[in-house]
Amino acid sequence: MEQTLTIGMAHHNDYHGVYFTIQDIRKELIFNKRQDLFKKINFLVIENDPGSKHAQQLKGLAPYVSNLNII
Repeated sequence: MEQTLTIGMAHHNDYHGVYFTIQDIRKELIFNKRQDLFKKINFLVIENDPGSKHAQQLKGLAPYVSNLNII
């Protein structure tokens, strides 16, 4: 059975916080030569203000991060 790690983040008008969190995790995995583990991480973002500009930017990020789920 393959194990996965889910990282949950609450989001309220802070697109850059979510973006840089995901990028920092990716950067650390690359630095440690464990890029393969990125596919085993699921990012779950709870959107608290779906009508905001930041929420729209976050939806634009989703196609580039296949394991990003926004609810």
